[in-house]
Amino acid sequence: MLLSIDEMQPMAGYLPGLRSYSLLTEMRIDRGFVTTELLSAIDKELEALFPLLDTRVQDSVKHQRPLISRIFNSIELILRESKRPDLGPIQLRAISEKGVRVAFAVPAVGDGFSAERSAVTFAVNLLNRMSSGIFTQGLKTDLESCCQKIKAGGLQGVNTSRFLSAAFHLGIPFRHCYGNVFQFGWGGRGQFWDSSLTNYASGLGVAAARDKLRGAEILRRAGLPVPQHQAVDSLQAAVSAAEVLGYPVVLKPINLDGGKGVFPGIRNKTSLVEIYSNLSRLTKRVLVEKHFEANDYRLQVHCEELFWAVKREPAAVIGDGKLSVSDLIDRANQAVDPSSYLVTNQGRARPVVIDSEVERWLASQNLSLADVPTEGQCVRLKGVANVTHGATVVKVLDEVHPDNAQLAEDAARILGLDLAGVDLLISDIAVSWKESGAVICEVNAQPQIAPGLQSKVLLKAFKGGSRVPIVAVVGIEPERLLGLIEPLLDHPASLASVYDSVLYIGGQSAFVGSSNNDAGSVALCRPEVSAVALLFSDMQELASANCFDLLNVLVVNQDQLHSKLTGRVLLDQISADKKFVFTAGYDNAETESDYKTKSQLHEVANTLAAALNGYGEMRES
Repeated sequence: MLLSIDEMQPMAGYLPGLRSYSLLTEMRIDRGFVTTELLSAIDKELEALFPLLDTRVQDSVKHQRPLISRIFNSIELILRESKRPDLGPIQLRAISEKGVRVAFAVPAVGDGFSAERSAVTFAVNLLNRMSSGIFTQGLKTDLESCCQKIKAGGLQGVNTSRFLSAAFHLGIPFRHCYGNVFQFGWGGRGQFWDSSLTNYASGLGVAAARDKLRGAEILRRAGLPVPQHQAVDSLQAAVSAAEVLGYPVVLKPINLDGGKGVFPGIRNKTSLVEIYSNLSRLTKRVLVEKHFEANDYRLQVHCEELFWAVKREPAAVIGDGKLSVSDLIDRANQAVDPSSYLVTNQGRARPVVIDSEVERWLASQNLSLADVPTEGQCVRLKGVANVTHGATVVKVLDEVHPDNAQLAEDAARILGLDLAGVDLLISDIAVSWKESGAVICEVNAQPQIAPGLQSKVLLKAFKGGSRVPIVAVVGIEPERLLGLIEPLLDHPASLASVYDSVLYIGGQSAFVGSSNNDAGSVALCRPEVSAVALLFSDMQELASANCFDLLNVLVVNQDQLHSKLTGRVLLDQISADKKFVFTAGYDNAETESDYKTKSQLHEVANTLAAALNGYGEMRES
């Protein structure tokens, strides 16, 4: 067997040189299997399995360790195919002299590490099958099954994955909390995000936005335009409400989003009865709403400012006088390119699924799937202009009238939402709603953010910085050093100092852990903390610490540096703006001979205080 896994160890912390959690994997390689022919065959198969083959293996690995390079490629491509976030390349940690044992770290989200385990295991099985001469037989099907399993057991939706990728490339620190919730930023800069929902959103506002009836009522009372509607809980009540409001009407669930169960343009009782019967299986809370004929726009607001706007056109096909409706749909679906949509943020991202709604819309136009529309005839297929239903999206941000932008911003502010998607029905987004009329049909408190905009959102959310200064000191008496530092601090009450497994905030004990690592991890989660000082007794203690990803300053007593061979290696590996080696040993004597030591200690204190006073974004090395 070509490859065998000895151990996969989840690292719920940050290994030196990595800015994410990781799965530390140890593996054995049978070099007897490795031939030039095998490597070429593996390359050919990977290209077939992953047509958009693009790898980022380090050059030293790629050229000097060709098999390891292909192991890394396989794992990375499986994770990418499974829509996991981009957290940088796999890192080679150690390798035996003859290359038969290897240790590497797979960047991980930290949501249980099951995705990374599955990817490593599948990659090993894949390469073992190839080394045995089994190539195309069932590999594609097995790969699809593996990726589906990873998706099903991993992050919910695509927002979170894209935000994590964006945060990584922006240098914004993050760590997994639970479920789909992540902490972005450290200490007093930290925020908690669940997809696009943040801890700054009003709980009442979120609840109101998720209840279309209550959300609309709040907006109506604030003077914003919303549709006329009635909540119903029976077919008879729905029929009565439609008669009062007047056809056409819309039926929609009160408490569902994503366009689920929304049926616009119902023009008679017969259609209403049929649709209500189907909708009642989905929810018992139904809204009958007066249909407002207009174009559908999604306006996205962040921190009371419009930053994105698109026109959403319901799924439709254009006749050519030759092809049937069914064939036109097939042709349109074949042209769907999700990867292009990820780049352009416009077009059709999802294929049109032929279902009862399509057949209903065709019937309303006196058509069937087998009919051939005339050349240029527009055939509407869906009622809801939602991307998941095959809608076409067109960017219109530069066309939005200031009054319409203000309307969306007002809606988000009134509901107390820092990030919101406002669905506006209006004839022309370039004309003020005060002139043309418009209605806000929905406000989404956890909106889908268009691909590529995650970085823009995060930069605005963390405009004041995402990091608090972090310094680490090894081999210097904590009390003595802190006594020199604290008088130099701008905000001593918000300094988190960690030593002897205890977290002190403003000099007061706040947490007792089993190690400095535990206490340091707690410090980075506390919102009252503006700076962190981690004080370690020796290099071994520092080597076991993984609560931080980057340091501002690392100070090491030279005696400690020389006492541990691994210490010197670690000093080279750890990322810091500044590394400072304290060159003299010291004691508590107050003699003239101690002057040089005291001078150096003051220099250390001044260096650390300057770093700890820099409450803001840390420059990356």
